Amino acid sequence: QRLRTKGCGDVGDKRLWTKVDASSFLSLETIDTFIPPDLGRYPYPFTSLTTLADSPRLLFVLPDAPTSAELTAAAAIAASLGQTSAWEQPPLEAIPAGQLEAAEAANHHLLVIGSPARNPLAAGAAPGLTEKTSPYNANRLLLIVAGDTDPQLQQAANMLATASAWRSFAGSHADLSPVAPLPPPQRVTRATFAELGFSDRRVRGIGSHDLYYPLDVPYNWKPTSDAFIEVRFSHASVSLDERLSKMSAFVNGFKVSDVSLTKRNDTNGRLVIQLSPRQIHPGRNWLHLAFDLHVKGEDCNFRYLQEAWAIVSAEKSSLNLAHVNGEPPLELRYLPSPLVTPADLSADVFVLAAHPSAAELTAMVRLAAKLGTYTTADGLRPRALTADTFQPAETSTDHIIAIGGPETNTLLAHYDSALPQHLTLPAENGPETPRELLEPLPPSIEYHAGYLQVLPAPWSRRGTLMVLGAFEEPLLAKAVAAFPTLGTRLKIQGNVAVVTPEQVIGLNIGSLTETQLPDNIRRLLAALLIGGFALIGGFGWRASRRKNGK
Repeated sequence: QRLRTKGCGDVGDKRLWTKVDASSFLSLETIDTFIPPDLGRYPYPFTSLTTLADSPRLLFVLPDAPTSAELTAAAAIAASLGQTSAWEQPPLEAIPAGQLEAAEAANHHLLVIGSPARNPLAAGAAPGLTEKTSPYNANRLLLIVAGDTDPQLQQAANMLATASAWRSFAGSHADLSPVAPLPPPQRVTRATFAELGFSDRRVRGIGSHDLYYPLDVPYNWKPTSDAFIEVRFSHASVSLDERLSKMSAFVNGFKVSDVSLTKRNDTNGRLVIQLSPRQIHPGRNWLHLAFDLHVKGEDCNFRYLQEAWAIVSAEKSSLNLAHVNGEPPLELRYLPSPLVTPADLSADVFVLAAHPSAAELTAMVRLAAKLGTYTTADGLRPRALTADTFQPAETSTDHIIAIGGPETNTLLAHYDSALPQHLTLPAENGPETPRELLEPLPPSIEYHAGYLQVLPAPWSRRGTLMVLGAFEEPLLAKAVAAFPTLGTRLKIQGNVAVVTPEQVIGLNIGSLTETQLPDNIRRLLAALLIGGFALIGGFGWRASRRKNGK
């Protein structure tokens, strides 16, 4: 679209616009094709799976009453797949073998865990890894992780959960083999952009150009005011219009500097960005360099690719992460900290019911995959066990991730009174549960929500407890979906996320459980919080009315 045939007067003219309608959609026509079994291609095709409707997923099939070794195998393999695929929402599901139906099995690739004696789908499989065509669908794969004993099963799972071991895979079977993960790379305080994996970036032509650099800060580092980014650049000299050409720098979306591109910085330009602790945080941060290039007497019918250019040097630019060691507070906005320290996830322990449901198993493998996106360790070693085998004394410094509800998960039943938001339902036809135990949520929400809670472990202040709970299985899946992945953060504060079908709300209600407040004070605090929910609901109702009216 042009209003003027010459010059650049069209740039920024509000009469020229384009709108992409919200009803736009992507339609992909797919054809099922045969995938030959070959462990030499692992982790393909599983890393290419998506959550698009009607697309195949990877379905973990475990024994009906999985042991700690079988659960650990599923968690470690899922974490490794998440690390490799960087899924935002992992296309993973899990189910006990006794609940698997032929129609469901035909839709998905299957990853079977357990010995032939405990899992019927592993019948005839030798210890180790076996990949073959699924008996339910010739265009799907079935990967068996088998071991006659718990140590054998763990060794087989470690082969899939260690990226450096994949290069030894070939054919349809891999015998058990010990694996030794490569040592994690040492992260230095100061590194050049080249050492961080970047190369020189070049922009050409008049107009706007954007360069983005993801900068990852370890989760046990707290940057200090001595942290800085040094950007070294060069650009065209004679032809650029110095009045209009500039480079703007943004850190996590906030502008921090503008630099005019002049003859004084054309060969050895330098911009130092001081980073305050409020500007940069543990996890993924973004440096955005926006170039606006113009030449004298330019005509927008031409690009001026030779006359207008700029280069950011990877060898000379650097990041200095001056820091102190320490864990962020146990709050939702700091997740996944502390769950991704150490980098191999070996301090993470999933705790499920003795007979976990498909929804609870699915929650575990999806959350493990999400945690995997945050780490670059060669071998991932999260653990899992059932609540009836949980020993607090043996996990005093671990990060416990409890999934489910107190009705089936005995760990949650035992420590429910210590949770910021209790999960125990009032007994049917029994004495009414005191309202202060179920505050601060109103009745319309409290029994129809999922919960994501973080708190110091009640049995050891050196450990962490994270709870994924829900009164309805679909909301358990929504609670897992709300958990962030690398590059995203929860935009809510507090220690409890209340997940409803419509929204995710953050609350800080730990003080209601960590201290023994008088009943009248507890009721007052609860009333204030209920009032807040009612106010939020009222705004939502009024907004909906206005929208419907229009």
